[in-house]
Order: sequence, then C-alpha cells, then structure tokens
Amino acid sequence: METAQAIADSWTALGIHTQVRVENSVPSSFQVLLAAQELPPDPDQYPFWHSTQTQTNVTGYDTNVKIDKLLEDGRQELDQEQRKKIYADFQRRLVEDVPAVFLYYPQTYTVRRGK
Repeated sequence: METAQAIADSWTALGIHTQVRVENSVPSSFQVLLAAQELPPDPDQYPFWHSTQTQTNVTGYDTNVKIDKLLEDGRQELDQEQRKKIYADFQRRLVEDVPAVFLYYPQTYTVRRGK
C-alpha cells in the first residue's frame, strides 16, 4: 500500500488524478495494476504473456506470433544455454512491444550472521 500511495502521490503532483484501490483479485478492467509476485528461478513466462492464457495473462496481451513462438520454444528447449537465448529474445521483444510498463523490480537481500 505504501508503494502504491507513493506512486499515486507522484502522479497526482503531475496533474494525473490517481485513486488507489486494494483488490483481492485482478479486476477485469484497470488502467494501472501494481502487483507483486514471486517468480520461480525458471524464466518461463508462458502463463503471463502467451495469447492463449486468458486467465493468467492479466494485461490482455493480444496475439503476437513471435512472442507466442518464443514462449513455446523456451518451454520445449532442454539445453540451458539455448533457453537463455530464447528467453532473452522474448524479453527484448516484449519490452519493444510495450504491453506493460515495468516500473521496477524490487531487490531483496538476506543477511545472515555467520557461525
């Protein structure tokens, strides 16, 4: 909530009327969505961006044949170096197509006292 309010305050200061609402699920219609999700170590983003994934593709990203193909190829590739190349190409194309604007990726660190 603190992050959402800070963003809203910044946008309001720029003259963009902003209202923060807390939702229990992804609304069917929204202009901005601030969400946090723990991503697994595997870079597979198929559920979030493939055009056939209507329940988990919350942005409503429409069919992009190249993006769909890269996501499909990435899932089928077993060689880790090849998968890295496929997913790097996917990420580059996704950012170029701009179906969403990624504000930031929060970094977290765990500090432990040694024995």
